[in-house]
Amino acid sequence: MSAVNDARLRLSGMSKDQLMGYTQELEEKINRLNAIIEERERHCGLNNGNTLESISNAEISELIRNRLPKCTYSGIYTTNVEYKFGNAEKPSLARKIELIRENWSLLRDAPKALLSSIFIKNSIYIRDINYNYVGDYLLQTSKMNTVEKVKEARRDIIAAYRQYKSITLYVPENCNCDAQIEIQSKSEVILASIDCGINIRSFVEKIFGNKLTIETHYGE
Repeated sequence: MSAVNDARLRLSGMSKDQLMGYTQELEEKINRLNAIIEERERHCGLNNGNTLESISNAEISELIRNRLPKCTYSGIYTTNVEYKFGNAEKPSLARKIELIRENWSLLRDAPKALLSSIFIKNSIYIRDINYNYVGDYLLQTSKMNTVEKVKEARRDIIAAYRQYKSITLYVPENCNCDAQIEIQSKSEVILASIDCGINIRSFVEKIFGNKLTIETHYGE
């Protein structure tokens, strides 16, 4: 209350010109703060425009988990690291967020990957993954600003999971630049099944055209 009273006394003793100057100064401070928040949210919105300093690794993992499509990644791990972003001269504090597929069933999934890659034109097993969409969606950035982008990002996450790929994000602690994302295949068996399916499909199409392939609505 003392701070409020001090402010009231300060304002009551000001002339009209001083009040106008003070109002303009306050408005400029608010605009600068909003600009900082907007810039942070372009890179990471997990903490509502604030840096990541005030939230724990466990909280970050839970925020990421809540954004994942159902029946995808169950292993979400966040750790503190130092990471060199872009053209920076030295590493800076960051959070490393790893999404790892822990439920492996190669006897079931390898045949599915093979057959889907052969017969489904837009199979989720051969879907190209948009790294930027995945990162922006998981980190809740302001760039994920349309329903279609959200849908595509979620499909990309499902595709990465089906393709047995891990997703790793390096996020700057102060949210002052874009995160770096790595998506890597973790199963040579699934990768070989997909490659084999693509090669067989290419051979089949040369003989039969597209008569043996179908197209699914959601790319699955």
